[in-house]
Amino acid sequence: MHHTTIRHLAGAGVLCAAAVAAAQRVPTYSDFELQARTGSGFNLPFGSAFTNGTTDINNDGAVAFRLISVGTSGSAGTFTGEDGIGEVVYVLPNLRLSSDTSINNAGEIVFEQWDFGVTDGVFKYDPVTGTTSNAVPPGGPFNSFGFESPQIDDAGRIAFRADIAGNHAYIVADGGVQTMYEAMVQIDPSSGISFLFAPSFNNQQQIASKARLGAAGQLGNDQPDVIRIWESDGSFTTIAEDTDANAGSPYSSFDNSVALNDEGWVAFIASLVGGGRGVYLSDGVTTRTVATTNHPEVGDVEFFPPAVNNNGLVVFRARDAQNRYAIYVGDGATLERVVGQFDEVPTDLGLGQIARPDSFPVFGGGVRINDHGDVTFNASLASAANINTSWGSGAFIAYADVALPGDLNGDGVVNGADLAALLANWGPCAGCPADLNGDGVVNGADLATLLANWE
Repeated sequence: MHHTTIRHLAGAGVLCAAAVAAAQRVPTYSDFELQARTGSGFNLPFGSAFTNGTTDINNDGAVAFRLISVGTSGSAGTFTGEDGIGEVVYVLPNLRLSSDTSINNAGEIVFEQWDFGVTDGVFKYDPVTGTTSNAVPPGGPFNSFGFESPQIDDAGRIAFRADIAGNHAYIVADGGVQTMYEAMVQIDPSSGISFLFAPSFNNQQQIASKARLGAAGQLGNDQPDVIRIWESDGSFTTIAEDTDANAGSPYSSFDNSVALNDEGWVAFIASLVGGGRGVYLSDGVTTRTVATTNHPEVGDVEFFPPAVNNNGLVVFRARDAQNRYAIYVGDGATLERVVGQFDEVPTDLGLGQIARPDSFPVFGGGVRINDHGDVTFNASLASAANINTSWGSGAFIAYADVALPGDLNGDGVVNGADLAALLANWGPCAGCPADLNGDGVVNGADLATLLANWE
C-alpha cells in the first residue's frame, strides 16, 4: 500500500524534545482503509462481532481490537493487523471475555481475560513468537483479583486498575515487580480518594485519571472530582478540578476517562458551569480548549474517551451542527472533521457509507490516534447505494494527509520557518519530523529535500 513507506519512517515512535516543540499541524483526512469487517467477513471468520470495541493503533499503523465473538463460536478473541491485512491471533477459552486491547510500538498487545466473578489476569500477545500468555496473573504482591483498563508501554510495562477486595488501586507491573501508584482510602487511608476511575498510562511511567475525593463510601456525584497525573513514587500533579473541589472552576463535572501523552498533557471532556460541554488538553499549567459545543461545527460531545498523541492532537467523538455523528481532531487552535455519518468509505465490497437505517449511533467504542495523526474508529456500514443494505461493522484507519516534504509547521509552504525548525533539530534525532528521509539523522540530505520544495 502507498501508506507504508510514510508511516514507517518513524517506526519506533521516538520523539526528541526539539521535534515536539515543532507542533504537528492538524491534518486533514481523505484516505480511509478498512482493516476488518463483520457480517460476511473481511479478515475475520463469518459471523464475527466487535461492534462496541475500541481499535488501538501504534506508530507503525498496526491495529488491535477485541472480538466479542470469533465467527459463530461465541468465543471472544484478539485481532491484529496493518495495511488492511490482519487476522485473529488469539481465541479466548469458552465463557471468557476480554477487555479492550492496548498495543505498543513493538506490536505487543495486552488485555484482561475474565468472566463474571472470575479473572484470569492480564494476557499479552507477543508478535515475535505469535503466542499469547498470562503476563500478570491474579494475586501477586497486592493480592489483585481484577485488572481493568490494562495498557502496555513501549518498554513492556503494564499498567491497570486493580481490584483488591472490591476496592481499586493503580498498579504497574514491570516483569515480576509491581508498583502501586495510588489507591482508594479502603486500601490507603491517607489517599483521601473514595473512587478511582479508568487510568491512562504513558511511556514516562505516569498514570493519569479522574479521581473522586472523600472518605470510604462517599461516592455521590456531589463529591469533589479531580484529574491528576501520578508518578511511580505516589506523588501527583493536579490537572483540573470540578466545582465541588474548587468553586471557581469552569467545569461542573468530568467524563470518566482521560488520555495522557508522553509529554505530560492530559486530554479530558467536561460539562461546563455555563452549560454545554468541552474537550480540553492540559498539563496543569496551561489548558487548551480543543472544542466546545459553542463551536459552530460541534453540536454535542459524546460520552466516549478522547485520545491524544505526542504532538498534542486530540481526537474525540461528537455530533456535528446537523446532529450527525462525527469524529473530530484538534489542537486548541484548529479543528478538523475526520469522518462522519453518511460519509462514503472504501470497503472490500465496494464503496460503502457510514450509516445504519435506524437512529442508533453509527460509531462503536472509542477512537485512537498515533503520532502521525492516523485515527482508528469502528463504524456501522451500509451500501453507498442503499442505506438499508447492511454491511456489518468495519474497523478503519483514517490516514492523516501527508504535508509537502519540508513543510515542518504544516502551513502549506516551505520557507524560512521550516528551515529554522530543521536546523534546530540538526544531528541525531530519530523520529523527528525534520528527519525527512527517516535515517535517524537530520543532515544535508534532509536540507536538500527541504530546499527542493522551497517556495
